[in-house]
Amino acid sequence: MTPEQVAADRAAMVREAAVAWRASGLIDEAGERAVRDLHPDDRVRVGTAFRVLLGIFAGGAGLAAMALAIMVTDSAAATWLLAPGLVALTEALIGPGRRAQGGIEEGLSFAAWVTVIVACFWLGEKGLDLRDQGVFRLVLSGAAAMAGLAAWRWGMPFHAIAGTACLLVLLGTVDGGRWLVLGAAVAAFPVLSYGRGHPRVSPSHRQCLDWSLVACSVAALLSINYYTLDHHWLERARDYQAAGDEVGLVVRLVSVLGTILLPLATLRRAITTRDRLLLWFGLLGLGAAGLTLRAYVHLAPLWLLLILVGLIVLGLAAVAHRYLLAGPAGERAGITARPLGPTDHLKQVVEIAGTVASLTPTAPPPAAEPGFKGEGGRFGGGGASESF
Repeated sequence: MTPEQVAADRAAMVREAAVAWRASGLIDEAGERAVRDLHPDDRVRVGTAFRVLLGIFAGGAGLAAMALAIMVTDSAAATWLLAPGLVALTEALIGPGRRAQGGIEEGLSFAAWVTVIVACFWLGEKGLDLRDQGVFRLVLSGAAAMAGLAAWRWGMPFHAIAGTACLLVLLGTVDGGRWLVLGAAVAAFPVLSYGRGHPRVSPSHRQCLDWSLVACSVAALLSINYYTLDHHWLERARDYQAAGDEVGLVVRLVSVLGTILLPLATLRRAITTRDRLLLWFGLLGLGAAGLTLRAYVHLAPLWLLLILVGLIVLGLAAVAHRYLLAGPAGERAGITARPLGPTDHLKQVVEIAGTVASLTPTAPPPAAEPGFKGEGGRFGGGGASESF
């Protein structure tokens, strides 16, 4: 990201923080207006609904251009010429166009990423005459490289999670890929956590690191889970089918312990660092461990277990909420149950869902069947009325 983009990014975060401060009662309307005057916005932005709408249209236009270029030239080699054009157009919108969170540049960047994937597929299959596994690895390498550069240059979280996921899948295609993925994901945890909280990292790059951490967390949970080991989920990335090799007792024991201990360690780290994202994944890992236990030990019907677990979670949440609010100033050990800012995330989700739903065309009304329709006769004439 350019220094101008970083400055505009930081100013936007300050304005969002001012909204939260006002919602929390720390400042009044005049204070929020003063913050906005000190940190003006010099970027072209749109609302959430229009951002999704423009992103869908721009991405569809870019993909349509790719399909047209392939049909006209009768070869996917045209994507090697189209991809730089889409990248340059996205760069022009973000740089000289001064767009940020505008939807159009995000949709075009997605189209550029897909175009690079198609170009790498053509290169591996037609240019280098690689086999299936070689083409798969080349496509993953190109997708990861393009997404990583896009996340670094433009600060778009989607490219961060897509690039991290492609890189982890690429590691899973080699022998012993399960443990390589696990080691890479666990080793990335402290690096990503450090970058997410570093003050010199721009806010957009922090969001990219957040989404990369999401991908690493999911990969770690999948690679250590005993059920995925027993059914060879990750091994399918290497040979497109479940491996038939028997897993040793020591490996199974390590997987069982990791299925339980990794979510607990994540929860401990989340509570220590006050990291909500890690807290969610710790709870998700405990839920996955419970489902894994249910897959091998039939305690009760699954629907009954889900209801009981849901009730238990609701009860624990209510107890924790009352316990935190009963503490001094409504908090304990720096943890509070009170909202610290505006809670409009649900509103944004509803706006996005409404925007996507509005793109679905409604069914046309059924055509009326032709037939005779008598209008009836009228009587009267010569000034006489048809009614008495």
